[in-house]
Amino acid sequence: IIANGTMEAPIRIYGKNEEPGYWLGIRIDSNSSENSFDYVSVEHAGGDKLETFSEPANVLVQDGRLKVKNSTFSNSDGFGIAHREGSTFGEFANNLFENNATGSLHMTANNLGELDNASTYNDPVHVEDGEVTEDATWPAVDSFYAIVGNVSIESAEITIEAGSNFEISDTRRINFEVDSSIIANGTMEAPIRFYGKSAEPGYWVGMRIDSKNSNNSFDYVSIEHGGSDKLETFSEAANLLVLDGRIKINNSTFSNSAGYGIADEDATEFLEFSSNLFENNASGAMHISAGNIGELDNASTYNGPVVVTDSDTVTNDQTWPAIDSHFEFESNIDFEDGTQTLEAGIELRFGSARRLNFREDAVFVAVGTEADPIFIRGTTQAPGFWAGLAFFTKDLNTRLSYV
Repeated sequence: IIANGTMEAPIRIYGKNEEPGYWLGIRIDSNSSENSFDYVSVEHAGGDKLETFSEPANVLVQDGRLKVKNSTFSNSDGFGIAHREGSTFGEFANNLFENNATGSLHMTANNLGELDNASTYNDPVHVEDGEVTEDATWPAVDSFYAIVGNVSIESAEITIEAGSNFEISDTRRINFEVDSSIIANGTMEAPIRFYGKSAEPGYWVGMRIDSKNSNNSFDYVSIEHGGSDKLETFSEAANLLVLDGRIKINNSTFSNSAGYGIADEDATEFLEFSSNLFENNASGAMHISAGNIGELDNASTYNGPVVVTDSDTVTNDQTWPAIDSHFEFESNIDFEDGTQTLEAGIELRFGSARRLNFREDAVFVAVGTEADPIFIRGTTQAPGFWAGLAFFTKDLNTRLSYV
């Protein structure tokens, strides 16, 4: 189909009765690169599905190919366009969606990069289950993306434009796998948001990042309402799980989780971490490995404990920041090598019978001040509640002052 009108002479396809759902719609299975809508208006359809597993829409692109420009899809009883897996928008620019009962488009995540930020969507773009394998920039639409299925980015670099919003349905999750990467850099004026369709803690599962790509970045990103379940069998529930991955996180917010704001696993690296906000997370701000303590900053606002768990033997030099809350040790930690330096004013709390072991080549420097002493205590303030600090090192640089 080649349907190319002009601004002065558009092509109009509409119901005999001008009411939503009056007719079924147009279905395009053709894979021809010639298929084109330009200055076309399709109205009043969506009366029923055009294919068994599709959604009602004015236009269904079923494993087909279509260029869509300067066109209008309106007054559908379903979506303006439904776009099935295997379909392609050869071009997509300056389109208008309005008064569509279910949403502007229904499509797979692998095709989000084919959309533009100059079209007017008015209603959500629904994103179904799918795997993403092609590099793409997901545009900041004037509405939002409604994630109605689990999305897995398998082997693609995804860049998310500032101002993008993602509304996540219940029990859904977003995974960035080992061979993928995510660049989500918003601004103060146009942050990027991932949030539950219902604004309640634990409404969706959360986001998981397994990728070690050094391009992974969050800046002015907000992740909210996750933590309904674990994102990996032995992890903790959280809005964001970084599973042996690598990421930069700056100026970002993690809130209203039914678990933690962020959880990580042992081989994770926070390449940058500054000026982040954690609030209203049921279990605490973060759940991290001991080797990541020094990657955090004292300019972020945590509002709850950073829980530290066991990890492979710690050998790296670290400065432990004096955060606005405290570090809580739920496991015994062995420091085999490296210098652990504690900032003045820091507070450490220990679970029942827990201990820190500083082996022969490890150094522990805990120097507070009279105004900002360092506190090391049990989560329950009772004699004998935790085991203590064990020093096997002979290094004379180990010292405690105002502790």
